[in-house]
Amino acid sequence: MKLRFSIFILTSSLWAGVLDKESLKSEFARSTAGFDGRAGICAQDQSGVVCTNGDRRFSIQSVTKMLVGMAVMDAVDHGRMRLDERVIVHKKDLSLYMQPIAKLVTDQGYSTTVGDLVRRGIVDSDSAADILVEVHRKVLVARG
Repeated sequence: MKLRFSIFILTSSLWAGVLDKESLKSEFARSTAGFDGRAGICAQDQSGVVCTNGDRRFSIQSVTKMLVGMAVMDAVDHGRMRLDERVIVHKKDLSLYMQPIAKLVTDQGYSTTVGDLVRRGIVDSDSAADILVEVHRKVLVARG
């Protein structure tokens, strides 16, 4: 499996201060052409969003695991979440790449806790951060 990380420097489509959406779509298509894998790119300004594969799920991986862990711990500290709160992880919640938790998820799901997901994300480099982001969002929406 090839894994490639790229930083794109977008030219004239961003310099004017407003997205030139058609130019960006073309530039995104050129940037991802021939890439052997999934790629998604988005740009946003006050006029809107332009994406290639913006509707697909991509793992956020290690880039945000510490930030997600801190956000969850802040929610715990403020009584909005509990580390012993039960979470059912389903196959649809899984992403790609490093995800040891995937071995535990059956057709009925895998029952774990918020605390376990934090540990998996930070200690095991499991991409449980993806799951925690969604759990955090659902809990905060449900509890106001």
